[in-house]
Amino acid sequence: MKILYFNAFNGISGDMILGSFLDCCISFHHLKGEMEKLGLEGIELEKRAVEKAGIRATKVSIRFKGSTPRRTLSDIEQIINESRLNEVIKEDSIEIFRRLAKAESFVHGISMDKVHFHELGAVDTIADIVGAVSCFNRIEPDAVMCSPINVGAGTIKTEHGVLPVPAPATVELLKGVPVYSSEIKAELCTPTGAAIITFYANEFNQLPELTVDKVGYGAGDRDFEGVPNVLRLMLGVSENDYLHDEIMEVQTNIDDMNPEVWSHIFDKFFEMGALDVNLMDAHMKKNRPGTVLSVLVRRENLQTIIDYILKATSSFGIRYHRTERVKLKREIRTIKTKLGKIEIKVGYLPGGEIKFAPEYNSCRKIAGEKNIPIIEVYQEANRVFQLLLNSDNEI
Repeated sequence: MKILYFNAFNGISGDMILGSFLDCCISFHHLKGEMEKLGLEGIELEKRAVEKAGIRATKVSIRFKGSTPRRTLSDIEQIINESRLNEVIKEDSIEIFRRLAKAESFVHGISMDKVHFHELGAVDTIADIVGAVSCFNRIEPDAVMCSPINVGAGTIKTEHGVLPVPAPATVELLKGVPVYSSEIKAELCTPTGAAIITFYANEFNQLPELTVDKVGYGAGDRDFEGVPNVLRLMLGVSENDYLHDEIMEVQTNIDDMNPEVWSHIFDKFFEMGALDVNLMDAHMKKNRPGTVLSVLVRRENLQTIIDYILKATSSFGIRYHRTERVKLKREIRTIKTKLGKIEIKVGYLPGGEIKFAPEYNSCRKIAGEKNIPIIEVYQEANRVFQLLLNSDNEI
């Protein structure tokens, strides 16, 4: 498994991401070529070696000859869509800009299509995001991971006035991500950096077991005494071919609630982003039989789930903790059968072995439409998929 690991011990920004890629595994010639595909006249990409507190790093600067208009999200989308970039880079770049616009619109209380601000419209931000997306697209990693992010401290001056660090838009983008603040009084994590890394990173945790192949350092603009203002990027391979992520488990004990309501509550949990929900029989205090409710959820949906449990159940309190998952790389494939199209969940074991299972909802739909037992749909799906595997045809 090819892994990109970003060590954001002193923050992360768009230019630091670009610098780390160029220092690690991307050629300057390739990045310049991608920038030219944007079709924006006057952009100059500059790369130079710098030293930051004793660490050699690569500094990337975007120069622009001409005026810089205050663009809206639709302006940015038009520039990207009319460029010569490939479709994947276009789609991913636009999605990152939409994340930025959504964060800014929430902070300032305006609609996304009315967002006008420097962070979105500046040419260097366009180049940072499109350049970063081009680098990720070039490497095609199996997984992108990042350390907990040092966001800095203090305040910053903006066109909206003096704001706390991290900036409000940065906080919105970093929901669900582990962050911390060092003693450095500066903005170490920018909205652009937060938007890019949260789009790509599968996991925010300490360095995983990894055989490191290449290392690069991307430099920021600031100089801090004794602390290098750099982002470290490691490109390596993990022999452990599983996916890892960190989620939250929320639990509460209930012994005084009508069990008829659980069906409705389960549906609401999944609407709110729950990954899994289950009930376990337990013997409670006061010698009562009861139930332990357990909900698995991503960090960004944790508070929503907690609020709903306390509102919709008889619970007066909950407990939660972080937990790690190991899972197979997987995808959903759709196959054609004599009964119709059926979705199949396909998992990839280390060494290339495949396991699969028909998706329940897909099979249930066909069983209802054909008025046949669902087991017949499962059998047909398994038969066709196994034939496809044995024939080596594209599934």
